[in-house]
Amino acid sequence: MIWTLSEHGVEHEHVEVGGVHGGLKTSGLKEINPNGRVAVLQHAEAVLWESHTIIRFLAAKWSVGALWIRDPVARSYADRWMDSGQTALQLDFMALFWGYYRTPEAERNIRRVESTATRCAAHFDLLADPLGTRSFVPGETFSMSNIPMGTALYRYFEKGYGVAAPSAVARYSEGLCQRSACGTQIMLDFSELRGCTSF
Repeated sequence: MIWTLSEHGVEHEHVEVGGVHGGLKTSGLKEINPNGRVAVLQHAEAVLWESHTIIRFLAAKWSVGALWIRDPVARSYADRWMDSGQTALQLDFMALFWGYYRTPEAERNIRRVESTATRCAAHFDLLADPLGTRSFVPGETFSMSNIPMGTALYRYFEKGYGVAAPSAVARYSEGLCQRSACGTQIMLDFSELRGCTSF
C-alpha cells in the first residue's frame, strides 16, 4: 500500500500498528477492519482493507494510465498475476517465511521448510516466461501487479534461506528494488521478526 502511494507522491499519514507497535491487538483496529490485520486505508469516509483491494483503489484513483492500465483486457492480465499471487504464491511464501524466518531455529520443521521452498520456487518459475520478453508483469510499463510481486520477491531473497530463481526473475527483482519507492518503503530491516512468533 505504501509503495503504491509513494510511486506517485500521494500525501498520506502512515500509522504503524503491526509488529512491535502492538496495534494489532487493539480494539481500534478491529473497529475498522474486522480481521484485525494491516493494511488498512482510511480515505475520506471510506475504509478499505486487504492489500490488493487497496492497491487497486489507489491505482484507479491516482494513477489511471500508469499503475491502473486503461485497457480492460490488458488490465485483466495484471489482475490475474495479482490474484494468483494472493491465492497461491502468498500462501506458500508465508508458510516458508513463518516456517523458516519467524520460527526459532531449534523449532523449525526442516522438511516442511524444504517443501514450501520448493513450492515457492515453482510459483516464481512461472514468471520466467513472461519476463523473458518483458520488463514488467504484464508488459513494458510498471503497473499495479508489480507491487505485491516485488514485495514478496524482496523478502524471498533477503530472508537468509538459500533460494533459486530463474535469471529473468532475479533481474526483474533487482530492477524493482532500484525504484525509489521500493527502496524507501519495502527494502527495510525486518530482523525484528526473526525467530519471533508472538506477533
